[in-house]
Amino acid sequence: MSPAVSLNSLLVLSSVVSSASGLIVPKPLATDIDIPEGIGFTTIDWGNEGENKLYSSKERITKKQAKKGIFTAADCRVSFKTLMEGGVTFVETSPKYGKHLRGEEQSAEHLVAQGSAANWKKTPVLSTKYNPVPILQSSGSVVKSLEKSLERLETSYVDLYQVDFQKFHFLSSKSKIADGLATCIDRGLCTNVGVCNLGAGALQSFASKLEDRGANLSTNQVEFSLVNRQALFDGTLEMCEDLGVLPLAKNPLGNDLASGVYTASNPTGGRVGQAKYDFNTLGPLKPLHDALADIRKVARDRMWDEFYERKEANNRNYKLPPISGDFDREVTTTQISLMYVKAKGLVPLMEVRNKRDALELLGVVGYSLTEDEVKVLDKAAAKCGL
Repeated sequence: MSPAVSLNSLLVLSSVVSSASGLIVPKPLATDIDIPEGIGFTTIDWGNEGENKLYSSKERITKKQAKKGIFTAADCRVSFKTLMEGGVTFVETSPKYGKHLRGEEQSAEHLVAQGSAANWKKTPVLSTKYNPVPILQSSGSVVKSLEKSLERLETSYVDLYQVDFQKFHFLSSKSKIADGLATCIDRGLCTNVGVCNLGAGALQSFASKLEDRGANLSTNQVEFSLVNRQALFDGTLEMCEDLGVLPLAKNPLGNDLASGVYTASNPTGGRVGQAKYDFNTLGPLKPLHDALADIRKVARDRMWDEFYERKEANNRNYKLPPISGDFDREVTTTQISLMYVKAKGLVPLMEVRNKRDALELLGVVGYSLTEDEVKVLDKAAAKCGL
């Protein structure tokens, strides 16, 4: 007799659907980089200790601190383990993240190395960055920066090396940076290269510079969420598609304004303490937050129906493995918001600080929104002027 299929296995299988079902199926791109499940996580907060920061370099913290969101290196390792075991293996880090704790080996890259050391069923897909300074660059500085990152990451190469362009980098020599990236590929220090924060015109220009050097641009990381959809309207995502570049979404929850957790009627997010945002910020977002709450209910009911329809069909057909268990899955507004980003063709990179965050992200695996559900959220965002 065939073994019973678990709920999690069913959800993974159901993620491969046709557009005829009404579910959003991301369009495949020409890029070679493989990001399992189409989602990833960022370590942007790991090792960032200081005023108004949540990371603590101490080995232990109090329960009161934990309730406030304070987290430690141990929390990072647990969240890493949870995500690797759940199949979310794309990790975004940077030399800047927690760099002042390099001496204690608690920078983000050090913590990623500690997490990657285990013998995982699926190999972690690692990405780090080059951070230009607003002066003329040399191609050698691009290579040297990656070599130092590889030492901290304790690996011989990364799957993706991104240039973190900022607005003040207009003085940087993009041709030399492109040459440095191509050299990294030639030397086997990385398998793919990408950029951050480039709009349509700059993206096309930089991709051309890479092509002149015999390399292809794989990714463009841009700010995108339900409360920041600029990339949809300024030609950035369209250019990504034209070039075969995979767009990565940083800050996909819009500093939690797109999570549906903090609302005008619940400004503390259900936590004890001061409200994270005031009514002047949350009030105008009410149509969007209401829509997220509605879609959460609709999506859960749809997934409930799909589960039992599949369960009944499998249990009637002896050629298919029987499905056991009941549908007891909760769907959150945060997960709906992340699914929206996926539906728009981007890879959401959620900030993860602890096991709770990791489990929240894993809840997106195997799920998609329907076209109608996406349209409802589009309409609500537009109503908010977003």
